Amino acid sequence: MPNVILCDEKGNPIGETSVEDAHSGSGKRHLAFVIVIEKAGKVLVQRRAKNKRFPGYWEFPASHIFVGETWENALKRTLKKELGIDGVEKFERLFHFIYSAKGERETDVENEYCVVFKCVYNGEIKMNTEEADQIKFVRLEDLEMELKGEKISAWLKIPVEIMLKGTKNAS
Repeated sequence: MPNVILCDEKGNPIGETSVEDAHSGSGKRHLAFVIVIEKAGKVLVQRRAKNKRFPGYWEFPASHIFVGETWENALKRTLKKELGIDGVEKFERLFHFIYSAKGERETDVENEYCVVFKCVYNGEIKMNTEEADQIKFVRLEDLEMELKGEKISAWLKIPVEIMLKGTKNAS
């Protein structure tokens, strides 16, 4: 697997390391992203497969940008791998956030400068069960209620809070 890009608090690249190393100890800050897929006023969320870090956590489709990759290539690679999605031509960069998270297991560690991208997709989805074991489309406003009692990843919770705050400020 290619290396991830280590970065400073402003997202500037400062080196590279393996995916495993970036997620060990307290984690090493690296570039990552989530993709908000919109369809008919709802967004796609997925529950991580049992074999992944943070198993069973709900998330937006997410990954890392690897050394030598463009953001667009990384986004398309992730959509293809996780959901069998091909053909998204336009991604909108929304905002970024920095977070650290630890899960129940020692290997469940994140320390990321995470960029949020949005796209619209109305085609067929073929979920890869190595990546996720369930997907659903929900309204942002209903997400907390829809996932009540479930494990929710920081990389879902934080961007949803930011987006909901933005919608309230816009009204």
